[in-house]
Amino acid sequence: MAQLESREFIEHAQSVLRRIETYERSGAHEIARNDLDTARREIGAMLASASMQGSPRERRYRTLTRMVVDQWPLGHALGIAISELEEEYARLFG
Repeated sequence: MAQLESREFIEHAQSVLRRIETYERSGAHEIARNDLDTARREIGAMLASASMQGSPRERRYRTLTRMVVDQWPLGHALGIAISELEEEYARLFG
């Protein structure tokens, strides 16, 4: 069961990373480039952590939701996706 959840998380994280790339290519400027870079880097770290079998998981990922809530437009679809991914990571590996 844990392997299945881990694999599903990895697929979900990769999907969110693709959404970040799509947003960047769209030319929209609602979200700062620095915030997108931070989200990409943190999601990459979550992916690396989720891929390690039997290793302790880092528990520092609540920062993305805080960034989204504090700095992004309210209810932005990409922000919601990132926050949900971070919550899923905390539930599975926290």
